Amino acid sequence: MVGTLAIAAAIGWLLAFFLCAVITRLPPRWAGAAAPWPGPAGERPALVNLAVTRGRLNGAAYPATILDLAARDYLVITQRMAGQLWCDMPAAAPADTGLAGSERLALAGARRLAGGGGAPFEAVAESCASDLRGTWIPFERAVRAEGRQAGVTRARLPVAVQVPLYAGAGVIGALAFAATEDLPHTDGLWAPLVVAFIALILPATWVSGLSQKDRLTGRGAAVGAWAVREAAGAAPGWHQPGLVPAPSPAELSALALVVAASAPVQVPGVSPGVAAGVRPGRGRARTDDSPDALGTPRPKEAWSSLGGQWRLVPVGPVISGRMHPAFWLPFAAWLAGRCPESGMRPG
Repeated sequence: MVGTLAIAAAIGWLLAFFLCAVITRLPPRWAGAAAPWPGPAGERPALVNLAVTRGRLNGAAYPATILDLAARDYLVITQRMAGQLWCDMPAAAPADTGLAGSERLALAGARRLAGGGGAPFEAVAESCASDLRGTWIPFERAVRAEGRQAGVTRARLPVAVQVPLYAGAGVIGALAFAATEDLPHTDGLWAPLVVAFIALILPATWVSGLSQKDRLTGRGAAVGAWAVREAAGAAPGWHQPGLVPAPSPAELSALALVVAASAPVQVPGVSPGVAAGVRPGRGRARTDDSPDALGTPRPKEAWSSLGGQWRLVPVGPVISGRMHPAFWLPFAAWLAGRCPESGMRPG
């Protein structure tokens, strides 16, 4: 009877969990999604990207933040060649007391690269993909926290749903303990405790993992719909080569919005995270030259400041030091064949 109750409780809990997972994936309904939204200054580009991607922030948020900082005079963006932006530090920058945490992180990263005579914008923007631990992960965490504070996103599972699911996991663990203890030939409490621990920790881990993900609010859905409409109207103008040598703050703000909305733009460096496959919790996706690979083909050139001057250098082939597990199968088979032979030999 106890075993039947444990199985029924586990099945019921799984149905409830998967129902919550499916429902929370649906985008929220927002009656005013088609209404006009304030201009680009109304939302930070990183939060716009968070809304457009439905809570799955991608690497385009980082260069969009750099462009927005330049539009607000924290950085200087110029164009040394057609389509090639250059990032410099201003002579007198405003105080960063009014910046959000993610903006301070992006500004600090840009200062490290462009502090000694400037740096290519592409190199500054791609730092989020080349340095995941030091640049992308702290930036992503800050943006996610700011998105929840601003009401753009919320936890995918609210507390009112988490508590019953955790309680159900506890009930399953208790029933699994009782069912295992009643089994014949069960001596001691070690086996029931291990079974109860596994029956408790697995569903609790699933609930915790789903709770850490983000879900758009109604306001976030409106911001995303507005950004997509605005970017669709602004993107065609940026496909034309030959930006002005010093883009105006309004042009940089418009470009930041287009980049944040993940619209295609023919300016190097404006979407490094999209090309490199930077995603929350996934690091960087596999990239190679095969059409079936995730992401885009590996670039042929990359910016390097080795020697004290920024220049494009060719990217050589990547040689991985890891061996596929199948490599050890012939050795394991040979070793297994040698063991009986050695055991038959006289001592």
